[in-house]
Amino acid sequence: MTVHRFELPGSGVARDHLLEINPNWANTSFDDVDNKIDARWLDMSSGLYVDITTLRYNDHAETEKDAKAVVMCKDRHRYSTSDIFPLADTTFEGVAAKVPSAFATVLAQEYGVSALETAVFAGHRFDVVRQEWMPLLASERDVRD
Repeated sequence: MTVHRFELPGSGVARDHLLEINPNWANTSFDDVDNKIDARWLDMSSGLYVDITTLRYNDHAETEKDAKAVVMCKDRHRYSTSDIFPLADTTFEGVAAKVPSAFATVLAQEYGVSALETAVFAGHRFDVVRQEWMPLLASERDVRD
């Protein structure tokens, strides 16, 4: 495990993050159902974390051409390389980041189209202008999540 200190430039606020790498990250077997997560990035001040799984070419593909066109992770999710690459530039909380080129397609396949269209969830609504989830106002609380 490694602790990384990150300060958002110009913010004066620094946070410590823990990067934990599973020692079995290179194990490509589907047999170990408890080893699907290859790493975890943990914000030590809030406890929020991101699970990380490695993508690899599909070594179970029937042809080499298929193996180069598809990447997969340990939980058997498969993705077309054209849906992932080239990575597209974006920002996340004001920081430059990369996302799969067809991220909307990938997310819709995983979670359903409604996950990309739902604007009210868990007592919050998505403010398109601010690009933030905002608590529902008292007048909006009769709207069902």
